Amino acid sequence: MRTRSTFMTDAMIGRRLGHCKLVEKIGEGGMGSVYRARHETLDKDVAVKVLAPAFRQDKDLVERMLREARLAARIDHPGIVTVQDAGVEGGVPYLVMPFVRGRNLDDILKDRKRLRPSEAFSAVKKAARAFAAAHKLGIVHRDIKPGNLIVTTDGQIKVTDFGLAVAVAAGDPRLTRADCVVGTPQFMAPEQVTGETVDIRTDIYSLGATLYNLLSGEAPYAGGTALSVAMKHADPSARPRPIRELVPDLSPELAAIVDRMLAKKPADRFADMESVLRAIDAALAPIRGASMPAALPAPAAAAEPVVAIGRFRMPRKAFWIGAGAAGGMLALVLFLALVLPGAARAQRELAAADRFAASAATPEAMREAARRYEAVASAFPGSREAKTAGELAAGLEARAASLAAERARAAAAEREAEALAALEEAERAAMAAATTEAWNEAARRFGEIAKQYDGTRSAVLAAARERDLRAAGTAKNDQMAMKALMEADQFAVKADTPERYREAAERFRRIVDRFPGTSAAGRAKEQSRLYSREAAADDGRAIPEAELPAARKAVEARCRAFLDILVKDVQSAPPGEAPDRLRKVDDLVDPDHFRNPLNRAGFHLWLSVLIGGFRGGGWRVERYGIEEVSVDGAEREAEVAVRLVLHHDAQGTKESAHTLRWVLRGGQWYLLPEERSRERRPPRRPPGADAR
Repeated sequence: MRTRSTFMTDAMIGRRLGHCKLVEKIGEGGMGSVYRARHETLDKDVAVKVLAPAFRQDKDLVERMLREARLAARIDHPGIVTVQDAGVEGGVPYLVMPFVRGRNLDDILKDRKRLRPSEAFSAVKKAARAFAAAHKLGIVHRDIKPGNLIVTTDGQIKVTDFGLAVAVAAGDPRLTRADCVVGTPQFMAPEQVTGETVDIRTDIYSLGATLYNLLSGEAPYAGGTALSVAMKHADPSARPRPIRELVPDLSPELAAIVDRMLAKKPADRFADMESVLRAIDAALAPIRGASMPAALPAPAAAAEPVVAIGRFRMPRKAFWIGAGAAGGMLALVLFLALVLPGAARAQRELAAADRFAASAATPEAMREAARRYEAVASAFPGSREAKTAGELAAGLEARAASLAAERARAAAAEREAEALAALEEAERAAMAAATTEAWNEAARRFGEIAKQYDGTRSAVLAAARERDLRAAGTAKNDQMAMKALMEADQFAVKADTPERYREAAERFRRIVDRFPGTSAAGRAKEQSRLYSREAAADDGRAIPEAELPAARKAVEARCRAFLDILVKDVQSAPPGEAPDRLRKVDDLVDPDHFRNPLNRAGFHLWLSVLIGGFRGGGWRVERYGIEEVSVDGAEREAEVAVRLVLHHDAQGTKESAHTLRWVLRGGQWYLLPEERSRERRPPRRPPGADAR
């Protein structure tokens, strides 16, 4: 980790992630940022890597990051900065690692330009041992570069950023699946660029590219955009500049190691890190006895520190040579700044567009990146940067269109799958339909599917099924209606009393309600009217003498039902529930009388007073008896003499007599809730008032 903060404070500073409080930003990359943090429980500094906001909503990426962090935490090697903790806090995925004080090799190269072969191979050997330990656990780093190799204050090499590592199947040097493209373009293996499966030989290529950079001061492929550099790695015909042209004093044996590590095909590289170490040791053996040291010296003991923290001290002669070179470089920079300001600005604008494009993962972001490239091309016409920007803009537009089309296809496929599932469910309901209502409901569901998923194949099928069901349902409906009409006719022809006339009329009415719009419903409607008139006409007929005994039994049964409700149910109810229980007698009361709400209310009041009078005075009905039933056949009315036996705990027992009047309507006896004369005049007082 870098200890020099070169980043301004951002919104994450001061935030707590787990047990860690972020103190300052110390690094930043395409996938996220690195902060120095204070572990509040352990009271020590740690490094916390936070996933960039652009990637936090990608659930697959977050899950992969946490899964791979768990893999990296398995590594226990002094040369590896392992992952100590990981999690998601407030929607922010993060990794916790030890805070290593030192400088990474990328920063050192900015000061030194290049390392001597002895320094470079010493650093790579230490890193290779660390990677070998990770590979034994089946873990591939995938992002080896100078920036991820830290030189500590005691001259050791620490490998960091294992948060992008992946697991390799046990017993198999290759990944079992192709993974996403991750890494740094200047150091990516060809198989990473093309998105193919990676294995431990991928790390060997990236370490070889890092070694090339340490020796020469240049990446194997440099210049142009990040995309063009990555494509050079994947191009089988592209070759980096021979390392011995850049480092003439490098032995052929060491140069051959670099070349083999950078082989395009994984099969042409070293099989593992142990093979790399053996090859380096073998190539260095003849040289150790001469001028090249066998290991990287510690900064404190070296006359010329190799990788000390801070700035490097140089010998006096080297200082003046460097000073002269620096002066010449300054003059060149001033010349370029004065003569070619447009070119420098074009490069900066192009680099800024590159950084934005690197994180573009949606069609919208890709179109915005293309627009920025087009702005660079428009601002610097005729320049090399304009040409590159134009090509990248066209490529991003094509990629955005392709990704948008792919997403549209995926959305259409998902919608088609939903429609098919709904269609299958509706089909199951249609198969189980056994009534007209069920058939109509199934047809309605098919119609809804056709509207909701319009444009899908399932919608076309649903519309066809709706038409079929409607047609079949209509035929089935007519068939069922005719059957019900025949059954009602068979009952009606046998009707010989008002009660049966009324029942026949009700059966025909139900056919009208159940099968509306059918021919049977029209005929049933007429039959219902006919039998209703027959029942009403029969209400004016006098009760024949032969039917009077049956009439007396019928009115007595109705009267007993009324008294049972009044005495057993209403009287036993708590005071608050008595009015509700009074409604149970409504079906026994004259319907003509109850058409007037005031009459209904008055009747309930009379019953309440009657029962309340008993209860309020301490009396209760112990039993009742029907003493006499008289039926007037001409008037179709009856009188029932009732005697109530009342009991009072203090006053003993007494009797109360009442006469209840009943009327025959539609073949049923109903209570007349008032004492009426032949002229139907209302009484002056409620029945039974004298008894109370």
